[in-house]
Amino acid sequence: EPVFKTEGTCLTIVLPGEVDHPVSDYVRRTADRIMEKIYIKDKEFDFSETTFMDSSGIGLIMGATARLACAAAVSEPFM
Repeated sequence: EPVFKTEGTCLTIVLPGEVDHPVSDYVRRTADRIMEKIYIKDKEFDFSETTFMDSSGIGLIMGATARLACAAAVSEPFM
């Protein structure tokens, strides 16, 4: 079971031993819900317990990076 922690504007996601399609979907949905409620500037993924990750897990990481970059671009004031 993934664990989600927030500290300031950082969201840390502790990934479980196996990150497959169902886990990736759960992490994506839960992180999106958290980010709707709290301003998140940084995301950290903790892989210390992860021993297996399929392509959906790789997609989760890539997608999270892209979404966070887009959110930062939108929230930064125009100068």
